[in-house]
Amino acid sequence: KDLLLGTEATVDPDPVADVDATFKVSEEYSTPPATPYQELYFDTYALTYSTGQAGEEFNLPLMYKASDGLGTNGIKAQVLYDKDVLEVVSFEGLLEASLVDYTDSGIDDDDDFDSNNDTDTYIDFGRGAMGNWAASDPESPYAQTFGNITFRIADGVDLSSQVTPINITTTETHPGYNFYGKDLLLGTEATVDPDPVADDGGAASGGADGGDGSVTYYNTVTHQTATYEELLTHQDDGNWFTGYQGPGSGTPFDGGASNGGADGDLKETSLIQEVYFDTSELQQLQGVAGEEITLLLKYQTSDKENELSGLGLRIHYDSSILTPSGENNGINTSFNTSSISISEDTDNFDVNSNTDKFISISWVDSNAKFPGVDL
Repeated sequence: KDLLLGTEATVDPDPVADVDATFKVSEEYSTPPATPYQELYFDTYALTYSTGQAGEEFNLPLMYKASDGLGTNGIKAQVLYDKDVLEVVSFEGLLEASLVDYTDSGIDDDDDFDSNNDTDTYIDFGRGAMGNWAASDPESPYAQTFGNITFRIADGVDLSSQVTPINITTTETHPGYNFYGKDLLLGTEATVDPDPVADDGGAASGGADGGDGSVTYYNTVTHQTATYEELLTHQDDGNWFTGYQGPGSGTPFDGGASNGGADGDLKETSLIQEVYFDTSELQQLQGVAGEEITLLLKYQTSDKENELSGLGLRIHYDSSILTPSGENNGINTSFNTSSISISEDTDNFDVNSNTDKFISISWVDSNAKFPGVDL
């Protein structure tokens, strides 16, 4: 649970609703292909505050993951756009590869890779390795940042009165893997059905028979998507919804309880380790330079389990406003830690441009006795 400090510090539950209503961003929602597959999609958080006006620049992180989390031989793909509407300023921070590693931009789309007349130019990139490229934790639903593309809206263009696509295609994947690319549509009235499957009369969480892997869920914090089937293998953070169209809408992922039979035999997939701040120490906060504050970090689990293998945590903050004070970067803990460190948040882990650093804390217990006290 995050905090916002300062005068009239309030959290907007739906920042997207505050932007110019005539400028919208929609991501293609489609049924994932058969597993295994390699997936590429955009993190559109930076567009939350875009107005779509000429000269405006915005960053689109291109995200990558393999459905099984395994390393692969790499991928060759293209990002296609209309050069009369969008200009590529940079494509940086790319995942590297040992054998094939190239990126070219501004190429005319003579082959019409995406079969779309509204795009005419593309960025071409390829990464290749001997079966070990971009491996990740298969139990994590989160992707890696393949690279950061900065676009500029061309002079004379007003995306509050027109639309333009940004599409993703591939020309080569790892042998035996399908490709799952999610296209974008930017501009006025750029809409998409966030849950086309739920509109066909089936139950919102997978149909009457339950467990329909084609239902798409949207994470209101990370802005990622996943199928019901994918979420069954991960811990539910409480932010996944199907049919989501703004605060108060949509059907939350239920951890499999309603779809695993009357006894809810899949409910254990939604077990949670919760970390939050006790703000009682902030009641007398003045908020002036040089003042020190102490935040008590609280921990609990949804099932009161107190013997686990540990926890890895990041605490994000703005280093121009707050500075950790004291030994161990300001962290005092009665539990054994494997590491405490401060890092630059170059990967924007919390998807928030108002933080630039984080304190990383790892508690590891090889005997699975963490935290070992009553919760």
